[in-house]
Amino acid sequence: MLQIMGVYITRLRELSYFFCLMALLLGCESKQVVFPEGFQIHSDFRLQLVAAEPLLFDPVDLQFDEEGRTFVLEMPEYPNRDADSRLVELFDSDKDGVYDGRQVLDGKLGIASSFIPYKKGFLVASPPFLLWNSDTDGDGIIDSHQKLMDGFSTGNLQHNFNGLNYGLDNWIYAANGGNSGEPFFVGHSEEAIDLRGGDFKFDPERKRLVRIGESSGGFKLTFDDWGRMYETHNLEHVSQLVFQDRYLEGLPLASPHALANISDHEDHGLARIYPIGEQDTRVNHPEQAGYFSGACGITHYGGGAFPMAYNNSLLVADCVLNLVHIDALSNDGGAMKASRIIDKAEFLASNDRSFRPVNMSVGPDGALYVIDMHREVIEHPEWIPDELEVAMDLEAGKDKGRIYKITPKDEWSPITFDLDLSDTPSLVSAMGSANQWIRLTAQRLLVTNKITSAIPLLFEALNKSNNPLGRLHLYWTLEGLGALESPQLKMALRDSIPEIRENAIKIAERYLNSENEMVEDIITLTKDSDAKVRLRAALALGTLEDKIYHENGAAILEALSRMVSVMPNDEWATKAIAATMQRQALPFSLSILEQNKGQVTGVRLSILAMLADKMAKEGDLDALTTLVLVCHERKIQATSQTVLIEAMVKGWEKRTETERFSTDPTKLL
Repeated sequence: MLQIMGVYITRLRELSYFFCLMALLLGCESKQVVFPEGFQIHSDFRLQLVAAEPLLFDPVDLQFDEEGRTFVLEMPEYPNRDADSRLVELFDSDKDGVYDGRQVLDGKLGIASSFIPYKKGFLVASPPFLLWNSDTDGDGIIDSHQKLMDGFSTGNLQHNFNGLNYGLDNWIYAANGGNSGEPFFVGHSEEAIDLRGGDFKFDPERKRLVRIGESSGGFKLTFDDWGRMYETHNLEHVSQLVFQDRYLEGLPLASPHALANISDHEDHGLARIYPIGEQDTRVNHPEQAGYFSGACGITHYGGGAFPMAYNNSLLVADCVLNLVHIDALSNDGGAMKASRIIDKAEFLASNDRSFRPVNMSVGPDGALYVIDMHREVIEHPEWIPDELEVAMDLEAGKDKGRIYKITPKDEWSPITFDLDLSDTPSLVSAMGSANQWIRLTAQRLLVTNKITSAIPLLFEALNKSNNPLGRLHLYWTLEGLGALESPQLKMALRDSIPEIRENAIKIAERYLNSENEMVEDIITLTKDSDAKVRLRAALALGTLEDKIYHENGAAILEALSRMVSVMPNDEWATKAIAATMQRQALPFSLSILEQNKGQVTGVRLSILAMLADKMAKEGDLDALTTLVLVCHERKIQATSQTVLIEAMVKGWEKRTETERFSTDPTKLL
């Protein structure tokens, strides 16, 4: 009772202060929203301050649970580790859209910088641990602290693992952040994985942990409506993990990953941005003035409330230059492309040098929430020259923090939703929402709570659905519940929407080694009209077990030979095809040479070089000899033959000294 009264009194005091503040800002007789001073935002949007000190301090992450409640992670220990992160719930008691109360749920979260709601609690990224904290007695205070994982590194706080996201495939994803580590589920240290600078995903129920691919090393990752993953870090404001590293295993590549900078507006490797007011820059890199240097908080807008031109967009903050940038996403072969929407201006900018947008969140209402840590100095002292640091107050702003809400300027009303766990039909229905958060939250609730009673309703909805995004979530929810059946999966592989076919191939990978008829379906999809579907089909064929692969070897060889013959230059399809054809390196190489008598360039030459490197590394001199002879017989141009010989030399040099001297390479002569 004393605890509850203490919270109530604290909230009364804060409410009193907050209403006095709002009275000063808005006037006693007006509830009209006043545009915050010192900001510029695109004319199609409205900016509103919805939380500020003393209600909020040092915010770095914001999440909503299925009831629409708002939770914020505060990080007062940055950068000196002199306090603990706090998980706070914010309240809007009078429902006017402005927060007026707070309650600390958990004040001892170490150096946490990311969290998400999960079941009846929260997953919290607090190195060296991943925590699952919950309120078991319903009093509003976290009282259960469970360490799910251990082994994350605890270096520079800027580089903690972060960006927890529930993925479309029902795994939970996280950004490496740069500190890496060798994480493992508690009690299973023998299964630790070396992150090696990579991002990862995990399944808390099955205790599975997988490195997925090269990390940008930045703060946060995000997914678009179709499950494609994007990252950010300082100078490189938008990267895409086109596909996971596992597909490239065994393929000799200088950079064996598929993380790509997808910005189309770079200037000598940097993206120009447009701050307002007096420009700052990173104190250790003055040459970066006017360009991205503190990119963070990348967020996909899938809220369903913004004007059409801003849907399916990526927002990236620069916490050094006090702004939020926006890019439109479009197809670019096997990858995506990020293009500036607003010419020579930013989506949101401030002349307040203490405005530090570090993160963003799209709410169930369709609004965009911008998280302002509000510090005079945002750079970690590790990166500040000593002679400059002595004149700086690294503590300035620790008693501040702001949240801004961005909505369309005209004709906007909050999106409504009903995600009642006891109302299964409403959860199934929610998958038809225009709001990405609502769709994904409904899916998460059904899958993580194992609501199998929803399965008949999911099948019924699937058979009736005319909503592509709704169908997408229905398929993945059925897969997450272990209920997706072969007829429905085959239906997805033939869907009229290419993004659904693309996702169906991802699901089908799990069944290919037991259903040969489905392998034939994937082979057929290598002829698809959509580049990403063809890419995904080529990757999937590379996941087949040896026995199944070789049983279908002739069909795979024919299909990918045909794919190469009509394929435009595409780095990702090139790597995918080479990776899948490693097990038929010589026959596939000869097929390419047969198609291109005398002229082998571009993607075809790239594939031949990768496979020549592979054959040389394996010491297959007979195959290399055949390749050289056929190149000579086909009168392949000398420059291309030189490229292939150089690839063979590289591959040969990768062999151990014993391996090199056990075989006579002069046979090639």
